[in-house]
Amino acid sequence: ARHGWQVTDVLGSTETGGIATRDQPHAAWRQLPGVSVAVGDDDSLVVRSPWCDGGQAVLEDRVTILPGGGFRHLGRAGDIVKIAGKRADAGAIEATVRALPGVEDAAVLVHGQAAGREPRVALFVVRAAEAALDRADIDRAIRREFDDVFAPRIVRFVASIPRSDRGKLERAALEALLSPSGPSPDPSEPIGGDGDLHGDIPMRRIAPLVYEADIPASLIFFQGHFEGLPVLPGVVLVDRLIWPILRAEFPDLTGVRKARRLRFRRLIRPDELLTVRVERTGDRVSFEVTRGPEVVASGQLTVA
Repeated sequence: ARHGWQVTDVLGSTETGGIATRDQPHAAWRQLPGVSVAVGDDDSLVVRSPWCDGGQAVLEDRVTILPGGGFRHLGRAGDIVKIAGKRADAGAIEATVRALPGVEDAAVLVHGQAAGREPRVALFVVRAAEAALDRADIDRAIRREFDDVFAPRIVRFVASIPRSDRGKLERAALEALLSPSGPSPDPSEPIGGDGDLHGDIPMRRIAPLVYEADIPASLIFFQGHFEGLPVLPGVVLVDRLIWPILRAEFPDLTGVRKARRLRFRRLIRPDELLTVRVERTGDRVSFEVTRGPEVVASGQLTVA
């Protein structure tokens, strides 16, 4: 301001060189001379320029072409979260989470975009040592700034976010963290067996006698149960979720003698977050499984 200088932003890529410029952060981008941009059939960005090999390049960017010329850049395809017909910028969601006290880093991954499936938001968070931050804090922060559909269905607290030397997100490594066969999703007291992709449900202790568990879509128990409507069997809930939690809380237990008052009130689907609470009185333990405010299962076990 003192010297009358002006900053010019330049938008470009390795494949195209410079494409457009703007003088203000909120201004529309204006194409450089000899450059034209268009939206392809698959919503990709088509750039025609003398600096492109063959005179044209297709980029994984999303733009809105403006009537008066120029365009607005919405971000990379992987950075635009589109759910239920609504759009949000993944970078903006990440920035909202990073602004929370106790957050050192965060990354958004749009998960489950296979044909015919509604995409889900997976969020990876690095917490500072001794931070009291939990999933509820993150959920509230995102819902304050964005539509409820962008609240993450999956939250993983991890030791670090995989990035390249240039600071770019390594999506393949991030996707591997969604698998229970990959690195432990949470450094704080993870349990769940030997990490077998087909058998285990990743979970973590969030308070005495209280656990959170992510139900991975990769569980073999979803296969054939049922086609087009995968549902977790009740016996798997007891055997692969409740029992490991009981063994972790009460190491003296050796087995289950009897199951009583089992109630499976709601369907449990892939990629859902469940909260499990257990109590013990002598040789009897009771459990309650909730999804948000609703109870999905409960029961009582007589143990050895």
